[in-house]
Amino acid sequence: MNPSNSSTDEELELLHYWFKTWPDQGVPYPNLYVNYIQEIYSDIIQNGGTTLIHCSAGIGRTGIIYITLLLMIRNKFSIRLIDGYNLCMLGSYKRVRPITAEEIEHLIIEARTHVRPRLIQTIEQYQFLCDVFGAKTTPDLTKNIWDRIVILPNGLSTSKQIVASASDNKDKNRYRDILPYDSNYYHKEDIPYVNASLSNIDGYDFILTQCPKPNTFDDFWKMVKYENVKRIIMVTGLIEGREGRTLKCDKYFKLDGANTNHIANLKLNYLVTKEQYEIRQYSLS
Repeated sequence: MNPSNSSTDEELELLHYWFKTWPDQGVPYPNLYVNYIQEIYSDIIQNGGTTLIHCSAGIGRTGIIYITLLLMIRNKFSIRLIDGYNLCMLGSYKRVRPITAEEIEHLIIEARTHVRPRLIQTIEQYQFLCDVFGAKTTPDLTKNIWDRIVILPNGLSTSKQIVASASDNKDKNRYRDILPYDSNYYHKEDIPYVNASLSNIDGYDFILTQCPKPNTFDDFWKMVKYENVKRIIMVTGLIEGREGRTLKCDKYFKLDGANTNHIANLKLNYLVTKEQYEIRQYSLS
């Protein structure tokens, strides 16, 4: 990722896309996902800027978003839901070349190798990607491919995770076993470490990260400002679990216009509520 050329004194406007009903280690409703990801994809192509993706840990639901956008950007896709089937189509409504289950496997291993360990957590999530892109599978093929993926949690990476494990950084990790690589973790002169992984897809910058903890809120928003983040894609609830008692994400953003001390420099401009997701526009000074 190239250093941001924008001055940190300038006000930054960004969108916050919050999908609120996507279960941990699970998948969303396909038609709602298609609407959600198409809106995000259009924003990326039209407006550029850095895209930040996070769930709770930054690997499962985050991985689905990342692999979807990876395929869409590389192939100039537009996804539509037609007659109950997810079909990959260009904006001109021409069918594009078929995506194969093996191609999605390759991209997951590539992303685990070069971007962030353990992206895509379950066989259900892998199958969901195949369904979204119309990749033909059978139960045996899906199982065989998933078996190949799961034995490579770090893909083929030789990069270590020493910085993330350092004593000064341990309490900045939401989960002790989900750590970025030394080769692409986020840091600046005044931000020694963020549990975030940097990537670039055909000129579009991405940050894949965990939901920030209260002790990392300041570094998180500095990172957003420094890297000219134009959109935050949030795919986790704040509280999840069967009884709604498991904290998955601390409230690092403003739900309404009320002033909050730790994010006092974040102004909510507007809120759009859609089926199962919300879009907020903020100004960050």
